[in-house]
Amino acid sequence: MIKRVALYARVSAKGQSTDQQIDQLRSAANLHGYNIIKEYVDDGISGIHDRDRRPALDEMLNDCLKRRFDLVMTVSIDRIGRNISNLIETVNHIQSAKIDICFLRESLDTTSPAGKMMLHLFGIIGSYERDMILERTQRGREFAKKNGVKFGRPRVVTETTRKTVRMMREQGVSIKDISTTLNLGKSTVYAALN
Repeated sequence: MIKRVALYARVSAKGQSTDQQIDQLRSAANLHGYNIIKEYVDDGISGIHDRDRRPALDEMLNDCLKRRFDLVMTVSIDRIGRNISNLIETVNHIQSAKIDICFLRESLDTTSPAGKMMLHLFGIIGSYERDMILERTQRGREFAKKNGVKFGRPRVVTETTRKTVRMMREQGVSIKDISTTLNLGKSTVYAALN
């Protein structure tokens, strides 16, 4: 059975061309006797962006779910994603649709057991990277809290605001007028009174 293949190319900057990538992909597909179903091209879009900012990648991933092809070919891993977590997410999406992926430059092809193993190793590395980022973030927060840094939304009701609201209310000013005069929401005015 002849494999149906999707080709994906991307360049980061306007003025660059995907022509060379597409040419390499077409040659590889023809060499293997694959039937090219569609060429997906993102021009001038960085690989750090998620699929919502990469229209061709998004279309290709949607077509994966429709099983329009059996294999996705791209010139290099960095055409799919610039960071490991983005790459793993995209590859997992493709593979969850039972579609293989081939990276020409890295000679990585999930149609072989060795290729599948390498992608699983990337998944392990991606998971490790995410865990390390979370751990460093948590340590940073703890250190900052220990040094007096406050997290969350700043308080609107300061002691000065509280005194002003109470004084105005004691003078008979309505909640609505206090809210308008001090540019506070009504709930903030009520909070200052309590």
